[in-house]
Amino acid sequence: MLVSDTLNYLQYKLKDDRYLFLDSDIHSEDRTLKPIINIIEKKRPKYIFFNFPTECSIEWLTNWVDDNSINNKKIFNPDFLKLDELLINIDANFYLILGGQNVSQHKSYHDENTPLKRFKILYWPTYLITHTWVGLRNSYIEHHNLKEVYKSPKDLSIDKKFDYLYINLNNKSRYHRCLMMEKLCKNNLMDIGLNSWNMLSTEYYGCISDFNITYESFDFECWEEKKINLDDYKIDNTIVDEYSKKLLQPNALIALVTETYHRTNFITEKTFRPIILEQPFIVLGGKHQNKELTNMGFELYDEIFDYSFDSDDSLENRVQGIIDNLNRIKDKDYYEVYEQLLPKIKRNKNRIVELYHNDTLNPYSKFFDFWNIFYGI
Repeated sequence: MLVSDTLNYLQYKLKDDRYLFLDSDIHSEDRTLKPIINIIEKKRPKYIFFNFPTECSIEWLTNWVDDNSINNKKIFNPDFLKLDELLINIDANFYLILGGQNVSQHKSYHDENTPLKRFKILYWPTYLITHTWVGLRNSYIEHHNLKEVYKSPKDLSIDKKFDYLYINLNNKSRYHRCLMMEKLCKNNLMDIGLNSWNMLSTEYYGCISDFNITYESFDFECWEEKKINLDDYKIDNTIVDEYSKKLLQPNALIALVTETYHRTNFITEKTFRPIILEQPFIVLGGKHQNKELTNMGFELYDEIFDYSFDSDDSLENRVQGIIDNLNRIKDKDYYEVYEQLLPKIKRNKNRIVELYHNDTLNPYSKFFDFWNIFYGI
């Protein structure tokens, strides 16, 4: 189920004025809390759900506390205080539904001393499993008229042709992705892998870094930056087809996943897709990015990878750790490696199917008994 479908279903099922369901569409003209406050004042609901599980933060959320404190006192955003006062006056509760599960990222909201009493953040770390599954079903299987071949994403699997060690798909030129490309170049690993690069770092104020962080520039020394269209995702700055027929033909043993952020753990479709498609993977993201997957019941490929890099505080060291892993296996027989990993590949596939059909981490299920029955369809 996609985000819009989630809200449409809840509104259809409940038909109850006590509930107000919102998403980022409310910010079409104003990206602050003001449109939210205005609609709550008008409708005066008892339960407000802001649905944003595709991301692990939202712009107005990062402006809660001003770090430039005066006399060691925190300065809180007056819009938040106004929202909370309104919620108290109408006896309502506000729930922000985010992806991921990085509570420490929002510790100022969860602090027992926070002045916010009716504003809560709930996490949906597995939402993007469903998002990925539905995308593969609707935009790959159905869009390309493949239903006679694949009944569902459960039947999808990459072609077992491995001319290359890895495939590394990049859309936005984020800082850690720039660093990875530079390291791949310096270690002569470009020729044994496939890399896409859809956006030049000069096109977006330098390499995009994490949310609420100043844009970081990157000076390439080895790699001559250029656009590389590998999977038909973007041509001439226009998204053509994220689910092209090339999806099952990576021609590479490993998915080298450069996740969205490098300062926080946020597992997205970039990681969930190779699990569904039965491709081994290694992930560059925040500290403990790979380990976080084990908390969902997935297994890591420690037969071939040394994951000690995953716990390093330094981004540079985490990138180098992945480079070292690629160097260790680059001369192995890729087909033998895949066969060695196949039992674990299948178990990970089964686990993601299980989570899709029985998402126990879905926060809505705590509020609505009907949710799990519908969601497993």
